[in-house]
Amino acid sequence: MKEAPRLARRGGAAGELRIPTDAHARAEINALAALGGRLIATCEPEFPTGLAVLDPPPPVISVVGRLDVLQREMVAIVGPRNGSALGIKFATQLARDLGDAGLVVASGLARGIDHVAHSGALDTGTVAVVAGGIDVIYPPENAPLYAKIAKQGGVIAELPLHTAPVARHFPRRNRLFSGLARGVVVVEAAERSGSLITANYALEQDGRCSPCRAPRSTPERGGATA
Repeated sequence: MKEAPRLARRGGAAGELRIPTDAHARAEINALAALGGRLIATCEPEFPTGLAVLDPPPPVISVVGRLDVLQREMVAIVGPRNGSALGIKFATQLARDLGDAGLVVASGLARGIDHVAHSGALDTGTVAVVAGGIDVIYPPENAPLYAKIAKQGGVIAELPLHTAPVARHFPRRNRLFSGLARGVVVVEAAERSGSLITANYALEQDGRCSPCRAPRSTPERGGATA
């Protein structure tokens, strides 16, 4: 354990690697439990199979909600925050249809396509993968949706509690929900968008990407976060 910081520096890690103490680990576990959640390690049977086969898999994830939902087959729906009216309508109906077929819908709890994908699958099962700590709701206006997902489905985070999402976290998040899913449906996407990052992850992981050609692509504003 004491060699980990040195090995991280040799591997090109920026900054000093800090190893949490036992007290920090217990505090994280207790704080997560207070939210109704828990940590799940890669070696535990509850760890989602799709995440366990990632290269590399996250060593632990934070989970709030129903663990049984994480064991079901999933399809990810992704698209821009400023999706077109046609894209919003299509994603909503697709989420409902997938749920009616017994599949869980995974997405990233963002505005636009993510929001309606989760909303359309609330009654049948949906999983949100967030880019920061599991207790940080982003964007804030999705707090009511977050609460419903945490009660009826599941919320997953790779980063520690209280971590604010920043631009570099979103590709990491996208890697997780493409790993969770048997397939990824890209409803709309702009060049260099977070949606296409997710599609690339899906293709690298298992070729599980299905571009939707019904709605026309719409430019995303504000960077590459989906």
